[in-house]
Amino acid sequence: MHTSEQPMYSIYHNDPLYRSLFASFSDRASHYIQKIDDACSHHDTAALVTLLHEIKGVYGNYGFPVIAEIAKTLEDELKNNITPPTPKWMALKDNIKRVANTYQRH
Repeated sequence: MHTSEQPMYSIYHNDPLYRSLFASFSDRASHYIQKIDDACSHHDTAALVTLLHEIKGVYGNYGFPVIAEIAKTLEDELKNNITPPTPKWMALKDNIKRVANTYQRH
């Protein structure tokens, strides 16, 4: 089990082109987590599907396949009217926090 204290690096971590972009993940992480919490508390499935699709794309394109895969799984489950279990939501949020914490340090 990972915690938000353990670093999570992009597969592009050493690429100079991407390196400067990673700092924005610290700010973006709290935005995504708040949006997830808000949509969950309002049972807004449409907002969650849209948000998960965005997270899947953003984190996937920046080299975080674990986050992209979790977001894809959650998105697919919601689209199929399956309520994802809480541990999957916690895993998504924890991994987003890990990225934020990793790149906040740099």
